[in-house]
Amino acid sequence: QHLAQHRQLQQGTIDRCLDSQHQRLATALEARLATGGATRLGRVVIDLGLVTETELARALAVLHVRPLVELDPASLDADAARALPRDVAERLVAIGFAWRGSRLAVAVADPGDSGDLAELRARSGADGLEVHIAPEGQILAALEATWGAATATVAMRPVEAVQEDAETVLLVDRLLI
Repeated sequence: QHLAQHRQLQQGTIDRCLDSQHQRLATALEARLATGGATRLGRVVIDLGLVTETELARALAVLHVRPLVELDPASLDADAARALPRDVAERLVAIGFAWRGSRLAVAVADPGDSGDLAELRARSGADGLEVHIAPEGQILAALEATWGAATATVAMRPVEAVQEDAETVLLVDRLLI
């Protein structure tokens, strides 16, 4: 009987924790909807303090099976950093950080849109890309170190695919539990 009571208490604690985490995720989804979908869910959960940029980057790296990289603006290959046109790099929150032969190693904050990756490859002039994940703040700092202060604020793009939001919801849900 003691064991049954212990399990019941344990399950009650787990249920309360899950309810709390799901409530936070629902709050994030509502906040995203309040922006008209113009802000990515990942940015919303960061702004709400549910995860850090680094935690989100780490989780995206695992989800998309991509390496996580820490960017140090002082150690960027200048030619690689300028391989992408500034407007493209700022819009897609991406930066080249090294050349590997004719392939460009590029850090992105969110690799979820294959169209964005195709554009990065086409606009870089590289034969191929080695896509890495980095926290958005590190990429923005590297862009500023490369190009100077941004002439325009980096715009968050509307998320067009429901699939991407679904993957992010599952990812954030896993982070919160």
